[in-house]
Amino acid sequence: MSWTEARFLRREKRFTIHAELLDGTAVLAHTNNTGRLTGCTTPGGRCWLSRAENPRRRLPWTLEATEAPDGVLVGVNTAAPMRLVVEALQQGFWPQLAGNPLVRREARYPDLIAPNSRADLLLDGPVWVELKNVTLTRDNLALFPDAPTARGRKHLADLMACVAAGHRAALIFCVQRADADAVAPARGIDPEYADMMIHAQAGGVEFMALQAQISTKGVFPWRILPIRMTATP
Repeated sequence: MSWTEARFLRREKRFTIHAELLDGTAVLAHTNNTGRLTGCTTPGGRCWLSRAENPRRRLPWTLEATEAPDGVLVGVNTAAPMRLVVEALQQGFWPQLAGNPLVRREARYPDLIAPNSRADLLLDGPVWVELKNVTLTRDNLALFPDAPTARGRKHLADLMACVAAGHRAALIFCVQRADADAVAPARGIDPEYADMMIHAQAGGVEFMALQAQISTKGVFPWRILPIRMTATP
């Protein structure tokens, strides 16, 4: 894994950012993060890019991490949680999932549960798992979402449908920054999602959180964080 340091200039539309390499070269980079990146970016602030091996890709650079205004490194690539959580599962981070090895990634739900939908991970059991990348913090709380998310509410509904069908279902938050001691729903941003999380937990959906260790050389699984459902940030 090799990242290149650059200066973040601005975001253009949803999936493109403008950056400047340390030698002054202006580049466009892809970002797969559809959130607002609140508290993650500052014009002129440091960021880190990876370069695609495929020479035909329209935007060869991808935004991997940024330096928040307070100097904290933040992993913003939403593809990273898949790798991080799988590694954490293999390393036994969650005892409650120790007997449930990975079956497949991007697994289609049974049509009777959630037609035309996929879970990020399917574990033996079965245990259906959704992953959420978290980049926003306030007062040492990692908050999700950073923007109202109808898609996120649908994912919760899919997990609740799994539990209703007699399966296990879990949502794992992947916090890609070091300045958090716990995870909470961002009620001030999406109160409907916060209420739905509490309802889903009461109905049997399991919630877990992984914090990643961020450096300029990459992102790695670090530790488990508690979840504070009743926090009201």
